[in-house]
Amino acid sequence: MFPDCTFHGIDGIGKKIMAVQGVIQGLGLTNCTAEQVRSEDHKQRYDFMVSRAVTTLPEFLRMPKHLVPKGEGQALLPQRRRACR
Repeated sequence: MFPDCTFHGIDGIGKKIMAVQGVIQGLGLTNCTAEQVRSEDHKQRYDFMVSRAVTTLPEFLRMPKHLVPKGEGQALLPQRRRACR
């Protein structure tokens, strides 16, 4: 899937990265890598980022800011859900 794209996963916890590397290897994915590193210490730049909930949204938007070229990144924020009545 998406053979023209490359995917690089990062996490500060080695056990998670080892699991992801096992999945990558097990599925034979050639366009995926995984690295144990905290986002604050990571230097590579990316076009897109996806994250799980790790902190409050304002804090999350600040933490990996250096990973997206200035003026290139935009945050896609979910719309507020309306209460069902």
